[in-house]
Amino acid sequence: VDAYIGGVVSNDPTVSYKKLMHSADSALFDLIVEQKPGVKLTDRIEEKESAYKISYVADRNIGRGQSKQERRLSELILELLEQTRNPEKTMETVLALIGEKRHLSRVTMIGLTDKGVEVTFQWKARGVRELSTIDGERLLQYHESMKEEFMEKGMGVVDEDTIKRYGEAWRAVLLPDGARSTLYCDLVEYGEVTGQICFVDCKENRKWSDQDYQGFRNIARILSAFTMKGRVIHKEYGT
Repeated sequence: VDAYIGGVVSNDPTVSYKKLMHSADSALFDLIVEQKPGVKLTDRIEEKESAYKISYVADRNIGRGQSKQERRLSELILELLEQTRNPEKTMETVLALIGEKRHLSRVTMIGLTDKGVEVTFQWKARGVRELSTIDGERLLQYHESMKEEFMEKGMGVVDEDTIKRYGEAWRAVLLPDGARSTLYCDLVEYGEVTGQICFVDCKENRKWSDQDYQGFRNIARILSAFTMKGRVIHKEYGT
């Protein structure tokens, strides 16, 4: 059993109970976002609440190694998601924004559900085919094969070099529907993988930079927190 425990230590008798709770929450969420089970104590006093707020996850990641343009994109995505009253429509808008701003051909979110694996949200550029409705067995194959290509935990690339290693028989699974290069990130909730988001280039065998890894990882964390928050609200209020 993995445990995430956050705590705060303060010698200041004037600090309020609420601020102490916010600070302990901050330490807890640091562990969750970093996917590092354990105990973290902090002496940093937080002013704002963090529980179930996707802004907290974003605040911890936006700006780390990002250009001004990338940081603005992350902030805009966050703003759209926090203010939405129609989560599904907004998610479609967010994927379109990511695709157009980062010059992608397709952005696909794949969810792991009780029924298996399914495409949950998708955006595609004009003239690009949608990821087709693939049967569960093929999607599971797709998911398993990607695990071996991780460049770091929860993230990796599938491209033409991958096909050379696997053989042409794997092209339809690894690079489906015209994809030439895919950067993918796990969607994670409390350390558990709940799906993946695939950033696809159908025009060229794109060479993803370190800045790409950082930027798309941050986007994946924001979307992970948003989908987690949506499920919590649905479970508690049935909305």
